[in-house]
Amino acid sequence: MMKKIIVLFAVMIFGCSPTEKEEATTPNVNQLADIYITNLFKFYPEWGTFYGIEDADHSGLSNNSPSGLKAEQAAEDSLFTAVNSIEVELLSKDDLITYSLLEEALESSINNRVCKKHLWTINQMDGFHTWYQYIGNTQPIGNEENRAKTIARWKKIANHIRTDMANNKVGLETGYALPKVVIQEVIRQLEQLATTQLESNLFYIPAIRDSSEQFKVDMKLIVENEIMPAVAEYKNFLANEYLDKARIELSIGNIPDGVACYEASLSGYTTLSEKPKVIFEWERKQ
Repeated sequence: MMKKIIVLFAVMIFGCSPTEKEEATTPNVNQLADIYITNLFKFYPEWGTFYGIEDADHSGLSNNSPSGLKAEQAAEDSLFTAVNSIEVELLSKDDLITYSLLEEALESSINNRVCKKHLWTINQMDGFHTWYQYIGNTQPIGNEENRAKTIARWKKIANHIRTDMANNKVGLETGYALPKVVIQEVIRQLEQLATTQLESNLFYIPAIRDSSEQFKVDMKLIVENEIMPAVAEYKNFLANEYLDKARIELSIGNIPDGVACYEASLSGYTTLSEKPKVIFEWERKQ
């Protein structure tokens, strides 16, 4: 996801109006850049909130179900096909940069599907229980419209958590178990969250930032009656089902297609096409 955000801002910087030379191409690279940006915030509306995007959907939440992933990948495939149909030689210098960023980002994302990362999302760094504090701190509040949008989004969180749990259960059953040390730390974090006072609960942050007493009451009910029961279910799943089956090894080479996943991830983060062993040799010789 962070890679997509980086590309997003690069596209926004380098994207420009079509030039006369570029108008001869079909489709137009800047139009495709717009689609890339639109798709990003369509499938991840909470990122629009986090990055303060104008006209962001502050009531939506990403669909992390199998059908949601399928829809996202279909849109990505369609855009990738369109990008590859562009006559590169007709692009201006600036538009060539936009094209290169889009093509590389889309190809990297498609290659990374081999990892099936949606099946092993729960970790101590960027699991669901960590990112909502950032959304909570950037969620617009302060008036009735914003409060209503916050309530609408927050009422979707429990289902989002349970869907993430279901995805990770499939991962556990199909060889994508996370390391035991990671699961142990997540269990500790979730236990700490469960015993935290409401005013310090990360899911209650928007209410703390707002002055409306009714909003605080509404948020309290959602957090205590909907979100925290889902958190408790997830913690119990990790402690009672996942932990004993978690892998001992840290390397992702131990998951199905782990080597291919590592290569795709390395290429995605570094834009290098060389094999990991070659890159390690470079580092060793430094």
